[in-house]
Order: sequence, then C-alpha cells, then structure tokens
Amino acid sequence: MANVLAIEIGERTIRVSLPVEGKAKGTTYTVHSQAEFPTPDDVFNDGMITNPEELGSYLSKQLRENRIKIKEAIFTITSGRIAVRDVTLPPMRANRVKAAIDANATEYFPVDLASYRIAHTILDAPPDEKVRVMVFAAPIALISGYAKTAEAAGLKLVSIDYAGNSQFELYKQINSPEITMYACVDHSVTYLTFMRGNVLLLQRTLQFGGSDLVDEFLTATKRDSGGYIEASKALTDTFYSGAAGVALGTDGAHTSLERLVSGISRSLAYFNSNYGGDAVERVVLTGPCGKLYQLKSSVAAEMSQPVYDIDELDEATDVLPDVSEVFAYFTGIGATISPLGLEPEDAKSIEREEKKTAKKEEKAKSQSMVSGIVMIMVGIIAAGALIFISSQALKDAQDAKASTEKQITQLEPAELLYQEYEYYLTGAAAVVALDVSLKSPNDALADFFEEMERKMPSEILTLSAVCAPDKITMTMEVPTKTDAARVMSQFRTFESIKFDGVIVDSLTETLNEETGKAKWTFSIVCEYAPPEVPSPSPATGGN
Repeated sequence: MANVLAIEIGERTIRVSLPVEGKAKGTTYTVHSQAEFPTPDDVFNDGMITNPEELGSYLSKQLRENRIKIKEAIFTITSGRIAVRDVTLPPMRANRVKAAIDANATEYFPVDLASYRIAHTILDAPPDEKVRVMVFAAPIALISGYAKTAEAAGLKLVSIDYAGNSQFELYKQINSPEITMYACVDHSVTYLTFMRGNVLLLQRTLQFGGSDLVDEFLTATKRDSGGYIEASKALTDTFYSGAAGVALGTDGAHTSLERLVSGISRSLAYFNSNYGGDAVERVVLTGPCGKLYQLKSSVAAEMSQPVYDIDELDEATDVLPDVSEVFAYFTGIGATISPLGLEPEDAKSIEREEKKTAKKEEKAKSQSMVSGIVMIMVGIIAAGALIFISSQALKDAQDAKASTEKQITQLEPAELLYQEYEYYLTGAAAVVALDVSLKSPNDALADFFEEMERKMPSEILTLSAVCAPDKITMTMEVPTKTDAARVMSQFRTFESIKFDGVIVDSLTETLNEETGKAKWTFSIVCEYAPPEVPSPSPATGGN
C-alpha cells in the first residue's frame, strides 16, 4: 500500500511512519520517513481517544513540523478494549468465512453487537480441513475516536487495524521455520506472538512494557518526564550503554525489567504446557523497546531457549533489509500489509457524505438568499417597520443556531463517555467470562509452590513432580509415618487446590541400609482449585 502513513498512538508516544513495499528480490518492506513524539496528556486512555479535536490538531502540527505531507493514513490500535477470540470453523471457502462469523457473532461475544465492529483474519485454512480464524470485536465508541481524530488532523482515513494483527501480518512474511515466540515490546504494552512458519499458534498481551526501565533511568539521571523519548533512545543505543550502566547498574536494570521478563517467561511456560507437545524453540525481541539496556540478557537468564534480536535472523533481514533501523516502527509496517478494516462503516463514505452535505448547504443557502430578497421586497412595499422586525427575528434565529451548535460541540465528549459507559455496562459479564475461559488452572502453579514453601516442614523431600493443566502429581519422602499423615492433612488446607481433590496413593516404607533408618514414600495427586469468577458490579443510577 503506497504513500499511506501508519500511525500508532500509545500511552507515552505517537509514532508515524511511511512504510514502503519493494519487489526487487521478493517482497521487502522498509520505512521512507518516520517521526516519534510525546502523546499529549488527557487525550488518550487504553486505546480510547477522549479528545479527538485536540489530538487531531496536535497531530497535524507535528506532521507539519516533521515535514510529512502524506494525507492518507492507517491507524493501528493498541487497546485492551478490543475483544479477541480464536474460532474454529468447519471446512469452507475463504469467501464464506465472513458470513459464518456474522451468523455466530453473538456466541463469540455475548454483548450488544450493535455497539461493536466485527472483523476477522484467517489464521490457518488447510484444504478440506477446519478453518482457524481470529475474530475481533471493537467498540464503535473506541474506533470512532480515530475517525474523528483523522478528520481533525486533515487526514483521509484509509483503514483502522489492531496492533496484534499488524504484527502477525509481518511475522507471516518473515515465515520463520522454527516455533518462535516474538516479543514486541512497546513502552506500555507487550505483544507475545507464537508462530510456526506463517501460522499463528497463540497471541498474548502484557499490559506493561519498557517504561518501567525508562522511568527508573529518568529518576536516576534526574530528568523530567518531558525527556522520556530521549531517555528511551539512550537506553536502546549501545553508544550510551556505559552511561546507562553508571546510572542504573546491572542489578538496577534487571530489577526494573523484572515484571516484563517474568511476564514473558510465564507466557512461554504456559504455551509449552498447553499446546499439545509443541514447544518454543527460540525467543525473538522486537518493537520500540526491544533493544532496551540489559533486556536481552535478562530474558536469556530466565529461559533455556536462545534469545535473539530480530535483526539477527536471516529470514527477517530478507524481508526487512533495514530492520535494525526500523525496530520502533515494526507494528506500523505490518499495519499496511493487510489491515482488519475496523473503521466505522460510515467512515468509508465520509467523502461522499461531505459532498452531499456541501450540496445541501449550498442549496439551502441559495434558497435562504432568495427568501431574504423576497422578504426585503415585500418589506419595502409593506412598511419599513416590517423590515426591522424581520431582520431582528433573523438575527435571533442565527444567535439561537450558533448557541445550539456550540452546545452540540461541548456535549460531544459527554456522548463519548456515555457510549463508553454503555460499553462497560453491557460487556462486563462477557469480559469476565472471556477472562476466565482464557485462564488455565496451571496458572495457579506458582501459588501452589508458594504455599508449599510456606506451610510444609523442611524435612519433606519432593522426589518428582508431574504438572498437568488441571493437577500436579508428586512423589514425596518423609522421615516417619506420622510426618506422612501430617503432610497429607496439611495439603487439604491449601487454598490453591481443592479440598476433595487431594488423592494419596502407595504409602510405602523403605530402609536406608547405610544408616539403618526408615523412610516413608508416598504419591499424592493435587487438583487445582477452579479460578474464581467475579460478578460484575451492578450499575447504579438515578433519575
């Protein structure tokens, strides 16, 4: 898609790029021009643009200052408000997938779909086999903010994409043969995409990114938040690694990255234990914060798989010849390949509607002028006093019209807030259900081991442990039969496992020939407690 800007609006920064597609030796992508600038305060919240007019005016100013003159744009959204479902459909042709999704959309998203825009992308469609599809539901109140921002910035909205899909489309082009977990690390969010070749296996989103380290660096160097972008670039430039090391220290950097690294590690473990024997073979870092100081070494220290920067992959440099220079604009490049088309239906016909409106206004203006002339002539003939009365009435009407238009403009933010309120009200139960359905009981594994460390005596010895998605089976050794009974009883007090899900088998006594002391060995199965399903708080209101 030529001469189309890719615009990513985030919590901390806005990135604008002009991706260019090449065909010299297969399809390649690069960036012709790019710019990054701070996101203004109080205009953006988790993907929702709360003040499109102000943000559009700011965006227009920044484009002028960066000498970017392209007027067509694709926005790619980073937001937890977009619901995503992985759906399997019966064997069918690609042109029938949309109709099948539309027919079953209420099953995927049990909300008022009149307030949502539904889109999809096909993940895997082997001939004569089931079709895997990723389905997206974006609140209209959310995406309409991007259409209004484009209009306020003087841009023509070409399409709206979701950041997860933007990245997936680019990973498909890279088509790495190994099972790879790509970690696209942004400032306030991280997308983890698990791929085999050009097939998406799993995608997860962490609601944090590299800003923990950048903010710590700002504090350590006594800079204010206005220098966020400069600090971020300093932490990703090897030339400044010495300065970062002095300011933070290796231990300080690892501590600031702990939340991010832990999230990446836990997601990899979840994939390996839940995807039918498939295991991640390598981890690849990319994104605006993909090369943060000490990130690669911190991730490598937590896992046995090799960790690479994306510019270290031959298959990536074949598709992205300048990949080391376009790390920060990775998502924007992907957005121009095959965007979802989340823009509101009416946004596609904005230009046509504007022409219709202009014609109506011109016709109304002409009619008004004719009526005015007739009224003046009648007024001259009838009496001068009637002219005064008529003109005064016209002025009052114009004043009333101006006042009404001003009130409409002032109430637009209230309309947006009300739409968001409706979105939360109607979707709360569905979001809770989705959240619970996506969680695996194995997520409680860390809680289980934490309880063991806290509640069990030090004399016990765990000989083996086998983890399944819904339970853990262990073989344990204790000094006495009394200790065995005490340990079995203690397991039934664990909050992370079911009281009646503790099963003990094969309690046996063995004798240590060297010491002459007996040991008791037993097997125990512990079934995880089901996750709690919170009920959405009832809405309150008044007349």
